[in-house]
Amino acid sequence: MRAIGYIRVSGQDQAENGAGIPIQRKAIRDFCRRERVELVAVAEDAGVSGAIADRPGLVEVEQAIAGGGVEVVIVHRLDRLARDLLVQERLLADWTSRGVKLLSVMEPDLDEDSPERKFVRQLLGAVAELDKARVVARLRWGRQAKARQGGFPGGQVATGYRLEGKRLVVDPEEAPIVRRIAAMKRRGVTAYRIAKTLNEDGVSTKKGKRWTPAGVTKLLRSAQVRGRISYEGEQVTGEQPALVRGVKE
Repeated sequence: MRAIGYIRVSGQDQAENGAGIPIQRKAIRDFCRRERVELVAVAEDAGVSGAIADRPGLVEVEQAIAGGGVEVVIVHRLDRLARDLLVQERLLADWTSRGVKLLSVMEPDLDEDSPERKFVRQLLGAVAELDKARVVARLRWGRQAKARQGGFPGGQVATGYRLEGKRLVVDPEEAPIVRRIAAMKRRGVTAYRIAKTLNEDGVSTKKGKRWTPAGVTKLLRSAQVRGRISYEGEQVTGEQPALVRGVKE
């Protein structure tokens, strides 16, 4: 049999159980040698959630199957294929219809032919989905707790600041740009004129692009530049100093 291996790891997975790419790759290769399966390729997704169906590595697997080059997909564990039961079952139903079998190094045969094996496979998929949901909930709770204390919970950093560790601190190069924009706005200068002036002066945005009126307005309305932290509709006083004062939102 010709097989393609599939490897997936997210940052959270690797931190919790050490199932990194080298470990999975070695396990799949050892399995193929032991079972006398020809491993023609190994596709991988690094740092990608198992709840996402459209992943580069899976696209590579699909292309190998469509090209008729493999009859087997091998994973280290079933939850490397998916951590969403619906995604898992859709993939397997499609592969089975095309005569492609899934094998797991760490788990028993997952073939559709046996009702008992199908039950075990779906149970494993449901457990993986539950575990993923718990991880997401735990991370969300941590971000909420941090935000309520004025800490940076993650996400986009506004112009005028940079991350130092996990804290927002004033960026000495960008902060003057923000203060200049705020000063112009207090004088009644429109967002259009502010953007035009900055562009004429060769001042770029945080991403190195040209300013737009919408970008100016968005910056002035940002909770961060006003010394606040916004998370899930709540705003509290942040740890970072305000760069914009006395400007109407």
